[in-house]
Amino acid sequence: MKGVILKAWYFVFKIPPGRAFGNIIYPLLPEYIKKKCIASYFQRKGFIGFITNTISHKLDKEYFSGSEEEIRKANRELYWGAYFGRSWHNLERSKYSSIEEYISTDAFIKFRKPLIDQVKVLNFKNVCEIGTGNGLFIRYLSETLPAEKFYGLDINKETIEENKNIYADSGITFLADSNNDFLYNQLPDDVLIISVGTLECFTKAELEELLTSLKNSNKKVTISLSEPFDLDLNSEDSVPREGSALFSHAYEKILTRLQFRIVSILYLKRKTEDPRVNYIIVTASNY
Repeated sequence: MKGVILKAWYFVFKIPPGRAFGNIIYPLLPEYIKKKCIASYFQRKGFIGFITNTISHKLDKEYFSGSEEEIRKANRELYWGAYFGRSWHNLERSKYSSIEEYISTDAFIKFRKPLIDQVKVLNFKNVCEIGTGNGLFIRYLSETLPAEKFYGLDINKETIEENKNIYADSGITFLADSNNDFLYNQLPDDVLIISVGTLECFTKAELEELLTSLKNSNKKVTISLSEPFDLDLNSEDSVPREGSALFSHAYEKILTRLQFRIVSILYLKRKTEDPRVNYIIVTASNY
């Protein structure tokens, strides 16, 4: 009986019942509820979590659609730079009671440890993480890599202030850098720049602009990234992912075209059911 009803529903309305209900209630919700839904977008617990699930399609459509500039603005300013970003980073931080517990997770072992293996044999004076978030990774790097200075950059000012307090004894410099001013204007020499799941937030134009600036900075720059993507390996394009503000970039092709030297590269499977290789861990330098 249930199957018959659902079949009839889809024949008439073409969308899931939950989405239809979400479309109805979304314009009726007060702004403070919508903000709470944005803040709990990944957590989704309790009543607010239920509402978030119900209106998630509307949130995606409102914040994750439009031109590249609109996507960038929504992703950085309304999500990672505001309630959502702070909520996400705090939730992630709360999962681990120690650095040891953090580095034992599958996500760390699969997508961060191979990056560390690529860079630990190199020499550099400074390490800078783009999108440092809760600071756990740069804290671990500060205890693992033999650099003199460590920097953690993030768009979320409140998260950066929390990191300054939490890691006050670490010697790490945490900076709120929504416009990449540090990377463009204050970049130290002999620096390793690390990105884990952050450059996917950049449009192709922004990514190429940043990499070109690093290439021509007259500083020794090594960039090491661990990023998901959903592209054929022969593709030279960058495309938005369906239903999100994140981009898939042809990192190896872009780095090579901008005349970076590929030091080490590893392609991994992120989604076992996907026939494409869809994770890249690559280290490249401008010298």
